[in-house]
Formats: sequence, structure tokens, C-alpha cells
Amino acid sequence: MIGSLLYAQLGTRPDISFAVSHLAQYASNPSPQHIRLAKYVLCYLKGTSDLKLVYDGAAGNGLYGYSDSSYGDDPDDRHSTSGYVFLLADAAISWCSRKQKTVAQSTTEAEYMELAEAGNQAMWYRMFMGELGYEVKDPVPILEDNKGAVDLAQKPMTSRRTKHIPIKHHVIRDYVENEDVDLIRTPTDEMLADGLTKPFAQVKLTDFVSRLGLV
Repeated sequence: MIGSLLYAQLGTRPDISFAVSHLAQYASNPSPQHIRLAKYVLCYLKGTSDLKLVYDGAAGNGLYGYSDSSYGDDPDDRHSTSGYVFLLADAAISWCSRKQKTVAQSTTEAEYMELAEAGNQAMWYRMFMGELGYEVKDPVPILEDNKGAVDLAQKPMTSRRTKHIPIKHHVIRDYVENEDVDLIRTPTDEMLADGLTKPFAQVKLTDFVSRLGLV
């Protein structure tokens, strides 16, 4: 079941990313509750099987992304769940929802580490689109709702709260300095990647699905 759900999630259904990512962590030893929830996701897919990713072509917006993290939400090991989504022509072209490999010691740290992941993805898109003949001249906008993480990336500083962060995550500072990406602070209620880090009730889920370009 998890393998089938992963196939759908990776291909065309970013709306189930959080649920599938979370369930996959228990695939080797699922409880009856996990199996029930996996069947629930299958029922959701059955009921929404007519949803498709639709792109607006030249009429849509350019390449931009969202980055978010839910701090220490895993009850088993207190690791944070993070996610990003990139859109082109007003629909999702790549998305990710995963548990972070290390324990973040603050919300800012969790968000900052995910910004580095999103920045890496943005850089790959810059190179990939260049190979296709579409030069990306402007910085790729990445929307983030945590002020501390944005400030840490835009104004490099070291303090007792940040000096332990692994060097690899500081690559986002180079991307900002070289104007490869542009970090934009956005309100939490407008954070599209929020749906990749936590479950949503029906009303928020409907809005999340629509903004992903699923119609």
C-alpha cells in the first residue's frame, strides 16, 4: 500500500505528501491504526481521482517556491517535519515532505535547515532550465514564514544559538549573497508548504489542493 501511495504522491499528487511520508516511517512494522490510516488515504484518492495538475503556460507566474517546517512534531524522536514546493505556470512541479535527520533546537533552526534544502532545489532548477534554453536571470523567490530563519540567511551572524548548525546548511547564505535566490517573508496563513508539514482539516485542505494547481 505504501509503495503504491508513494508512486501517486511522487508523480502527480502532492496533496498526500505529508500523510504518505508519515505512514512510510512505520512501513516495516505497522500497527492496525497505521493500516487503517493508509486505507483512509486510498479512499481519499478514490474520491478525488479526477484531480489533475493544470499549468497556465505563458499566462502563469514564473518559478517560485515555498519552504516550511513544523518544529519537533514527531512524538517518537522529536525530529521536525519539513517540506518545500516549487511552482511554475501556477502549478506544482516539485514537492517534498520529510522528517529532518537531526533534532532542531528551535523553530528558527528547523526552518533554516529546510531553507537550505529548498535553496538547493532552486539552484538545480536554475541549471536545469538553462540546459533547456530558458535562462533564469532573476533570483528565484522562496517564500518563508519564519522571520528568524530569513534574517539568519540574509544577515549572516554567529551566536550561541546558531554556532552548532552544520556548515552544509549555511549554503543558503551563498545563494542569497550571489542573488541566486530571493527570500521573501510571507504570513503563515499564506504558507503553501504548511500542508506538507502537518495535517489539515477539510476547509484548509481544499484551499491547499487548489493552490497547488490541482483542479
